[in-house]
Amino acid sequence: MRTLVQQGRLQLLHGGWVMSDEATPHYSMLIDQMMLGLRFLEDKFGVCGKPKVAWQIDPFGHSAEVAQQLVDMGFEGVFYGRIHQGDYEKRRVMKEMEMIWNINPLDNKGSKSELFTGILYNLYHPPPGFCFDIMCNDEPLMDNKELHSYNIDKKVPEFIQKIKIWATSYRTNHVLVPMGGDFTYMMAGTWFVNMDKLIKYGNNDSSVHFLYSTPYCYLKALNANGKVWPVKTGGDFFPYSSSDSLYWTGYYTSRPSLKLLTMKANNILQVVRQLDVLMNLNQTECINKLERAVALAQHHDGISGTAKQHVTDDYLLYLHETIEGVQTLFHSAYKVWTGHGEQHHFCLNTNISACEISERFNKFIIHIYNPLTKDAHKFVRLPVQIDYNYVVYGDLDDEIQSELVPLPLNLLRLPERMGRPQAQDLLFEARNIPPMSFSTYFVQRIDKKKNLTFLRFKSYNEHQPKEEIGFYFTEDFKLIINSNSGELLFLEVNNERHKLQNIFGYYTPSDSGWSYKRSGAYIFRSAKFITLEFPIEFSVYKGKNLIEIHQKYSEWISQVVRIYKGRTFVEFEWMIGPIPSQGDGRTKEIVTRYITSIGNDRKFFTDSNGRRFMPRAYKPHEKIEANYYPVTSAGRISDKNCTLTVLTDRAQGASSPEDGILEFMLNRRTMHDDGKGVNEPLQEKVMGIGLVARGKHILCFHSNVDKDKIANCHRKMAQEIAYSPWMSLSYTHLSRQEWLAAYSKKVPYINLYMIPPNIHILTMQKYAFNKILLRFEHFYDVEEHSILSMPATFQIYNLFRNFELIDMKEMTLGANKIKQCNSRMKWRKLYNNTTKYAWDDYTNLTSFTITLSPMEIKTFFLTVRPLN
Repeated sequence: MRTLVQQGRLQLLHGGWVMSDEATPHYSMLIDQMMLGLRFLEDKFGVCGKPKVAWQIDPFGHSAEVAQQLVDMGFEGVFYGRIHQGDYEKRRVMKEMEMIWNINPLDNKGSKSELFTGILYNLYHPPPGFCFDIMCNDEPLMDNKELHSYNIDKKVPEFIQKIKIWATSYRTNHVLVPMGGDFTYMMAGTWFVNMDKLIKYGNNDSSVHFLYSTPYCYLKALNANGKVWPVKTGGDFFPYSSSDSLYWTGYYTSRPSLKLLTMKANNILQVVRQLDVLMNLNQTECINKLERAVALAQHHDGISGTAKQHVTDDYLLYLHETIEGVQTLFHSAYKVWTGHGEQHHFCLNTNISACEISERFNKFIIHIYNPLTKDAHKFVRLPVQIDYNYVVYGDLDDEIQSELVPLPLNLLRLPERMGRPQAQDLLFEARNIPPMSFSTYFVQRIDKKKNLTFLRFKSYNEHQPKEEIGFYFTEDFKLIINSNSGELLFLEVNNERHKLQNIFGYYTPSDSGWSYKRSGAYIFRSAKFITLEFPIEFSVYKGKNLIEIHQKYSEWISQVVRIYKGRTFVEFEWMIGPIPSQGDGRTKEIVTRYITSIGNDRKFFTDSNGRRFMPRAYKPHEKIEANYYPVTSAGRISDKNCTLTVLTDRAQGASSPEDGILEFMLNRRTMHDDGKGVNEPLQEKVMGIGLVARGKHILCFHSNVDKDKIANCHRKMAQEIAYSPWMSLSYTHLSRQEWLAAYSKKVPYINLYMIPPNIHILTMQKYAFNKILLRFEHFYDVEEHSILSMPATFQIYNLFRNFELIDMKEMTLGANKIKQCNSRMKWRKLYNNTTKYAWDDYTNLTSFTITLSPMEIKTFFLTVRPLN
C-alpha cells in the first residue's frame, strides 16, 4: 500500500480518525480527531499520504464550522452524500450540485473562507443495477457470448444511459461515479473484474470515456475546465431530510448521556495535555488512549446517538476507562507542582451526587485545575454525610464560606444510588482559580450539624390565591415565581420586569404502522405536543451563595432552578427519566420551553459546533421536526429590545415553535425503530430500567443596550462549560497546618498576562521531543462586542517559565502542512462581494508575534529548550 501511495496510484481521502458527525460534536473535538488521523497517515505514508480532498458522504447534514475547518486544514474541496431532499432536487434542476461555498461572507477572507463543495448524485452508491458484492442482487457483467447469461451488450449501454442522466445535473462533461457503498468490497475482486469490463466495453462508445479516477483527480479536471461556478453564500446544510416527511433531527438529542460524557472526556483531554507540557511529565501513553477514545466517539454513528445499544455501551466504556486512566497523571503533575501528592480521584459520579472520598472521609483535599487562559470561578458541589457539618479552607489559610444544600427527592431515588446513604451537597465558590494552574482546598468534617432552612414547601391548594414571590440577592437580578403553583413567572433585570416562564412537555408520534415513518434514533416525527401542567410540587432553599427552587413535575421529570450570589444568569438543572413505556406505550420526546415576550417572529439562532451563530427561521408550513436545528453550546432569540441566550452542557435539538419561545429537546425514548439502520428502538436502560438524564441550561437575559454583556455571557460561559475547571479529590492524613505548608500557592509555570481577553489557548500538546503544538483562537465573532470583536495582537516569546522558545512555525489547522507552503486551487465563480471587513493576517515568526481576527484559529509548532 505504501508503494501505491508513493507512486500516486492510490490516493487517501479525508484523513480523519473517523468520518465525524457534523451536528453534535464540539469544534475542538472535530479538530482533534482530524489531526489524529492526519498524523497517523503522515507517519505511515509520508508526505504523499496527506489527503487533499474531504469526503463527508454519510453524515446527516453538514455544518458551516466543519466546512471552515476543512478550508483551514488546506483541503481543496469536499464531497457530500446527504443533503435535504428538496435542496437536492432543486440543485439537480439548476445544475448546482457543485458550487463554491462562501462559508462566512461577513469575514471578507476571500478564498480563505471558500470551499469547493460537491453533492454526489446517488448518495455514495453506483447507479442502480451495478453493485457487485455478496450483499447485492445485481447480475454481474458477462462478456462470453457462449454463455446464456451473456449481457454485456445490454448492461454497458444501460450504464452509459444512466451516467448521461447523471451528467445533466452537472456543469461539465466530467461525472464522478462512486462504485461501492455500505458493507461493500467484501468481495473486492468481483468489483474490479466488473469495473474493468465497464471500462473496456464502455470505451467502445465514442460518446463517453471511462477511467479509474479519484476525487482529487476529478477536482483537478473540473478546475482545468474553466467553468464559472455558482456560489452558496453562508448558511449550512441542516436539517437533513431524506423525503418530504422524514427529518433526521432526532439524533441531535439521541443518547444525551453519551453526548455529555464525550464533552467531559474532551474537557479532561485538554487538561492533561496542558499538564503534560507544563510539568514535562512524559506520560503520553494514557493521553494517547484518551485522545483515541474521544476521536472515535466523534463518528457519525457515535456521538450522534445512532449506534446500536451494545456499540454505544462500548463507546461509553472506552471513554470512562480512558478518563480514569489519566488520574495517575494528575497525581504526577501535583507531585511536580508541590513536591507532595496523594492519590487523586476524579469522583466521576457527582452527577448523581455520589463521591466516595467526600462522603466517607473526615478530611480530604480538593484540587482544581483551570485549563482556561483567564482566572476562573467555580461553584463546587460535593455530596457529604447528612449528619455532619463541614468547614472549607483555601490555600491562603482563609476559611471559605460554605453551606449544605439538600438534594432533590427524584435524585435520591435514582437506581444508581441504591444502597448509598442519604446525602446532602457541600457547596462553596472557588474564586480566582489561576489560569493553567491549580487551586487547592482543605475540607474537614465537624460534629456540629447546621440546620437546613427551607423557605417554603407547598403542594397545590386550589383555594389559595395566587401570590407572586421574588427571590434575589440584589434588587438588580430577581426571579419571581407563583408561590402557589411553583411556576416561574418573571425575571427582573435592573428593575425591569420581563416575562420568563419555563414548561416541560413531550411530543408523541403519529400512529403510522410503517417503521420508516416513526421516530427513532435518527428520525424525529411528531403528531401531538403534550404540556405538563402546573401546579407542581416545589420547595425553595435560600443559602448564603445561592437560591434553589426544587420543582417536581412528575415521578420522571424534575428540575432545580438556581440563581447564584454575584451572578446574573439563571441555572436550570433538569432531570428526565426513566421515561415511562408502560400505560400508553407511546414514544415520548421530552422538551423544555423558555417562554418570553420577545417578538422574534419565530426567528432564532443556533451555534455551529459551538462557534458562530447561524440564523434560523421557523417554517410555519412545515411540522416541528422540519424546524429543528442542532445546538452544541447555545441557542438564542432576540428582538429590537431584548436577547435571551440559553447555553447547554451537551448537544441538543432546538427550535422556536412560537413567537417568544426557545425550545430544547432533552431526552427521547422511542418504542420503534425508524428503519434507518439501527434496527433497534431507542430505549436506553440502567440497571434494568429506563435511563435518567440530568443536565444544565444556563439562561442569560439582557437588554440589547447591553450588547457587550450579551456577548460576554455567551462567549465566556461557553468557554467555562466546554473547558470547565477540573476537580480531583485526595484523602489526607495531614492536619490543616501540615497541608498549608505543603500546598500553599505555587508560582504558575506559564505567563498568560500577555494573552488578550478575547484569545483562548485551544490546544497545548506535547507533539514530539522539545516540540509543542499550540493553537490560539479568537473566540468572539464580528460585531458582537465593541472591543473584544476586534483583532488581537500578542507576543508569546516569554509564554513559558520552564522553556525557552527557539523556533515557531505556523501550520494549517490539522498541523500536517506548513501554512505558507499550502496553496489551493483558484476557482472562477459567480460572486458578489458585499462584505464589510478586511482583517490583516499577520504572524511574525521571528518575534513570536501573532494577530488573530474574530473567530480565527491559528496553529503553531514551537521548538523549545528546557531551562532546567
